[in-house]
Amino acid sequence: MQLHRLTFSALGPYRGTHTVDFARLTAAGLFLFEGPTGAGKSTLIDAMTFALYGQVAGQHASNDRLRSTHADPDAETYVELVFETASGIYRVRRSPAYERSKRRGTGMTKQPPSVKLWRLSSPDAGHHGEPLSLRPGEADEEIRRAIGLSRQQFVQTVVLPQGDFAAFLHAKPEDRTDLLQRVFGTEIYDQVETELSARRKTAEATIDERRELLRSEVDVLIGGLGDLADALSVTEAGDGSAPGATFRQVLTAAALAADPEAAGLAIQAENLRDVLDQELKTAADAEEAARAAADEAQVAYDIAREGARAVQHRDELRRELAVLDDASAKIVAAQDCLDAAQRAEGLRPLLAGLDDAHDARARAASELEVAVDALPLHVTARTVADLDSSWVR
Repeated sequence: MQLHRLTFSALGPYRGTHTVDFARLTAAGLFLFEGPTGAGKSTLIDAMTFALYGQVAGQHASNDRLRSTHADPDAETYVELVFETASGIYRVRRSPAYERSKRRGTGMTKQPPSVKLWRLSSPDAGHHGEPLSLRPGEADEEIRRAIGLSRQQFVQTVVLPQGDFAAFLHAKPEDRTDLLQRVFGTEIYDQVETELSARRKTAEATIDERRELLRSEVDVLIGGLGDLADALSVTEAGDGSAPGATFRQVLTAAALAADPEAAGLAIQAENLRDVLDQELKTAADAEEAARAAADEAQVAYDIAREGARAVQHRDELRRELAVLDDASAKIVAAQDCLDAAQRAEGLRPLLAGLDDAHDARARAASELEVAVDALPLHVTARTVADLDSSWVR
């Protein structure tokens, strides 16, 4: 979300109408609201939060403090904010409930809260725009949908009132996870993990299904081969075969017995076993490939997660660097001031002597006037002037 312009009137310690042009402030990258306690910094945060959500930023604060106690009785208290999200550019104007002068007669009356919401074609569209809502509930829902954050999430990420950041740090892990996913879009990694897990489960289910099918077919084959072996068993006095002979021996005995039907069944059973062996090998290869793909996906997921952490760490380092750069500039300015003061320290005795000289001259001039007044009348003005000019030299 990007803030463009904030205008408010008769709000908190501000009696008149004021505008904060965020577009100009953010052109330099970073800006700072600075001032002593009570200067009105928190009022700006309350103004933005109230414009978007109809409530001030502090968790336990009340909207009653929005009305300026310095405002004229008939002055309107309102906040107007122009902001932009992926959904578009919006202008919202909101007023709290407050006491104002009656328009007819004397006394005070209750001014109810109000809200108006427009969609703008550009941040500089002024009061021209498409009206979206004049009802509080409808406008609030439209703003929440455009921003994608609830008031609680907004004051935990975009603005942090004094004392509320500790509450965010002590929140439940699942609550912080949900909030960070909304703000930084990390849900893509959870989606990747979920998709890979689903594919792994599907592959395992397919492998298990094929194994069960193979087991069933092998059981049927073994039963059929047992019946075939019993049918083809001969006595020791015959061809030398015995009950319980190997499958290859049974197949050979069937062929030697010159029984075309039995020999064909044995050959089909042999072919079926080869097919089943091939399918089992294919299934084993598919299982191995699925496990390899799952391992590769896990490695990719780990790399992506570490990349996200690295990006977050990089952003933190950039913010720390900006703070250090700002502090460095202040240190350089303070050092220059100190150097100038040290150079000026050597002039202190001369300045003191000059002040003493000026004082001595003033005293001498005063004494001269007294002396002139005491001169005899025959002393001419020219003589006094000559004395004065000589003293000056």
